[in-house]
Amino acid sequence: MPDFAPPISNKEQTLGLLAWTALCFTSMFAAGFAASTSLESWFNRLNKPVWTPGTDLAITVWIFVYLCISLAVWYVWRQQMDNYKQAMGMFVIQLVLLTVWAFVLFAARQPYTAAIQSIVLCLIVLATVTQFFQQSRIAGILMLPYFCWVAFASMLNVFIWRMNL
Repeated sequence: MPDFAPPISNKEQTLGLLAWTALCFTSMFAAGFAASTSLESWFNRLNKPVWTPGTDLAITVWIFVYLCISLAVWYVWRQQMDNYKQAMGMFVIQLVLLTVWAFVLFAARQPYTAAIQSIVLCLIVLATVTQFFQQSRIAGILMLPYFCWVAFASMLNVFIWRMNL
């Protein structure tokens, strides 16, 4: 039997959008804080592939990606279709893992552990994207830049680890 939620008012939709955006950007600011703790003193001194993006480009892409995932999770939340709670749970799990990844890589300075975690993160993000597509085509599409960027960051993380053994 499907779960039918009562219609969400415009006010509730606006508050929901603000809440999900605040949650996502809180994760981004926490990850940014982790990165700032060692960017100059450690990360910028590591050997990195030539295709490593500069700090300004990386920050710009992360902002765009966090905006996309904020909208994606809001779409799933406001439609409240069957099994949406499972998709929302996966979203929260991957958001927490993403934030922890930044602390493991930058604050703890553990590229190997972060590389392993980033691979797991990619798989969980892929599962979340799949669930979001089942909930809303728009939400799924909005998650694709995030998946691509996390996959890129994961690959970069692995290369950085290997280049600095």
